[in-house]
Amino acid sequence: MKKRLSQPDDAIALDPSFIGVSRPFPFPFRYVVMFMIFMCMLVGYSIRNIINVALLAMVNDSPNPSPKTLNNQDVLSSLFAKNQSVTFDWNQNDQALILGGYFYTFTGSLLLGGIITDKLNIIWLLSITQTITAISTLVTPIAASTSVYLLIVARMIIGLMHGVMLPACFNLIEHWFPTGEIAIAQSLMAVGANFGTAISMPVTAWLCSSNLWGGWPSAFIIFGLINSIFVVILFIGISDGPQSNRWISQYEKDYLAQVVVNKGTKRKKIKTPWIKLFTSLPLWAVFWNRGLIGLAYYTVNSKIPVYMEKVLNYKIENNGLLNSLFYVFVCMAQLIAGPASKAIILKGWLSRTVTRKIFESIACLGLASGLMIISFLGNQPTIVVIVLIISMFFYGFDTGGNIPIVPEMAPKYVGTAFGFSNTLISASGFIAPALIGYILGDDTESVSKWNLVFHVVAGLQVVGILIFITFATSEPQAWATFLINYGHKKSNGKNTVFGKVLDGMDVVKAIEQLATDSEDKPFTEAKIVDSMVIDADEMIILSQ
Repeated sequence: MKKRLSQPDDAIALDPSFIGVSRPFPFPFRYVVMFMIFMCMLVGYSIRNIINVALLAMVNDSPNPSPKTLNNQDVLSSLFAKNQSVTFDWNQNDQALILGGYFYTFTGSLLLGGIITDKLNIIWLLSITQTITAISTLVTPIAASTSVYLLIVARMIIGLMHGVMLPACFNLIEHWFPTGEIAIAQSLMAVGANFGTAISMPVTAWLCSSNLWGGWPSAFIIFGLINSIFVVILFIGISDGPQSNRWISQYEKDYLAQVVVNKGTKRKKIKTPWIKLFTSLPLWAVFWNRGLIGLAYYTVNSKIPVYMEKVLNYKIENNGLLNSLFYVFVCMAQLIAGPASKAIILKGWLSRTVTRKIFESIACLGLASGLMIISFLGNQPTIVVIVLIISMFFYGFDTGGNIPIVPEMAPKYVGTAFGFSNTLISASGFIAPALIGYILGDDTESVSKWNLVFHVVAGLQVVGILIFITFATSEPQAWATFLINYGHKKSNGKNTVFGKVLDGMDVVKAIEQLATDSEDKPFTEAKIVDSMVIDADEMIILSQ
């Protein structure tokens, strides 16, 4: 029969010396790793979203070029000139290409990034990709001054690098954290992404309206420098796993050697079951759900700043600040939803799959409702902003919905499965601006056209959640799980659990644990006699 442990961390500790022993230090190093993953997402998403606000300052809205519009003027001359911000004559199609440039490569590189991070050293990959990202960000003002197409290329390079960053962070969590802490780490990872967005928007708006280095170029320079500093700290401080880290205590290293399932053990041969992966209906359900909710997210992320400027008449300084509030409330919801969903599951109130579907329903339908309400509010800027804030708060509940579900259903191939399932949501980053640009044309002040945008995007949220509810599951899929085989023996009056940790057919680690020295109580809550399957938060025990 199947038996779920209520205390997964203690249950999977294979060395009895760890049970009931307090840690000899107050702050485990893996929490530093958790913070660095948070910062990686914060810095990455800050750079990703600079363009959404900066573009408002970069584009010349007048029908005829002004003296400050770039023709033969070199952007470098504006960097140290007060009140000399260079602007460009880019139409809506040009702007859609610029906003979408990041996502053209981000979408295509996610699956490849997942495969690479399943096989290679994660920290080396993160260091290389973040270095290239920093350089591309720093040269963005020069690229924009040269050609709109060179600017698009710079954004495409950043998207390509971030296509490796995202699955790498997911894999790093799997390498460093016990099953009971994975959900919290994933929640903080999601919070980092939205907190980075929340920070970048008002800071970018302020820099664009300032005299520093020509206004909008300063946003790219400052965030590029921050990214450069972060790379150095990441490379020096963090490693692919706890066993190769120079800063971690021996106590914590030994502890994590016992309780972490995916230790990042180098495999000589790894065969991804592509046919089973591409024919997995639950994985496809996540694929479509993420893609469609992504359309709503990127509508808010990339085009609501335009709506607020053209329809609600907010200035760029207020625009950036108000947009940042959306993501502050997303972060608040994510900090609540992740632990709340975990508590519901561990207390046995609802099954894991039902919990995921409820939280994802709140996210999708909350966004859909907000967009529909906005279309009926008319010219009421304050109420529109409040509704958008509430809608984005509901969106944050996806940390209890579709965010943790891929590691749960495919713990063995987290990077690959995540890369695949995240492809459409990444494509939404350029689909949303292109779709909205097509509907609006150059008539960005048309309320009726904006309402059509909101209706279409809201309707797609309903489709997405119906697919998720019908087909998604958090149950581990047979083609993508770790299996640990156990037996038990009696020696000198003591019962001992023993076995091998298997990854496919490859032995990763042999284990042996003293279970108890009492024949009256041969096995307790922590006993393991046949086998167990690992999912993202706990062990499923098959006992006699």
